[in-house]
Amino acid sequence: MITHVLFDLSNVLLRWLPDKAVKAAVDDPDAYALVKQGIYCHADWMAFAAGKLSLDDFMQRANDRTGLTEAELNRLLDATANLAMPPLREGIQLLESAVKLGISCHFLANLPRPIFERMQHRPMWQYFNSGVISADFGRLKPDPKLFDQAVQTCGLSPQSTLFVDNSHTNVINAVALGFHTEIFRADSVCYERIKHRLEHTLKCG
Repeated sequence: MITHVLFDLSNVLLRWLPDKAVKAAVDDPDAYALVKQGIYCHADWMAFAAGKLSLDDFMQRANDRTGLTEAELNRLLDATANLAMPPLREGIQLLESAVKLGISCHFLANLPRPIFERMQHRPMWQYFNSGVISADFGRLKPDPKLFDQAVQTCGLSPQSTLFVDNSHTNVINAVALGFHTEIFRADSVCYERIKHRLEHTLKCG
């Protein structure tokens, strides 16, 4: 019986549209490609998300690569949190449906802490019982130890938890750890399938 859902955030509950952040924060259109490549497509972004780079170090290295000022980089981080990750309708509907069914909801996301802190005004957090971000534990999905951390922090049993993610690699690792899993796609068919699965498991339980 599924009594918990563990959600990924990016492209499950929130779209990932970094171009929007770049365009909002950078004044020179000719620099858009350089900034996107130098920030989001650079290994430093993943190190930042894994908590292996401090905010100061990340910004200094980003300045060296892209030439963006501290003010521009702060605007970029704000825009990343507030513009580059708009709510994904089907994902939010699934979250709300799970809560209405009495299922406890949690999140597991690869996310830098400064971005997470800039997102705290979002209404969706009210639906979660708990969650884990990669930056707090020095690891990124699909590292099994980050899943183990989610189990401990959120008080989960994999055998009673449905993990929802858009990444096949993350889902494969979750299956190996005993989780129920679903690959998420942003369409009504996927939403209805997962919602039906949750309803069915509750009836069977």
